[in-house]
Amino acid sequence: MSQPTPLLTSSYNVVPVMTTALPEETATRREGLEQAHYAIQKEYPKMHSMLIVRHGKLIFERYYGNHHAGALNDLRSATKSFISIITGIAIDREISLILMSRFPRFFVNTFHTYIPLIYQKSLSVICSP
Repeated sequence: MSQPTPLLTSSYNVVPVMTTALPEETATRREGLEQAHYAIQKEYPKMHSMLIVRHGKLIFERYYGNHHAGALNDLRSATKSFISIITGIAIDREISLILMSRFPRFFVNTFHTYIPLIYQKSLSVICSP
């Protein structure tokens, strides 16, 4: 009997190609990466993968369990965390004001004095406003 096909899967040929390098080429200690890899195998059984990018190059790539480069993952929580961090940086650096001034049609009637407070609370608890 063959293995069941996961509901969320992707063929390897649609995985974007990324420039790679050896860890040593980016002044990164391979031993540290391998230690992290072994710790993940031992202590984090739900981990799907570990990919390390440095200076725009993929220097370390490992997959765990039945996961692989073409496997699709539910990233809602991770995406929310990432967007929250980027939004916080943009607010801190007032980049959001620059974007509003350069692309006003996307922000028409969207600014209210409570928005900074909503963002601050939402970012602190990682939830949507």
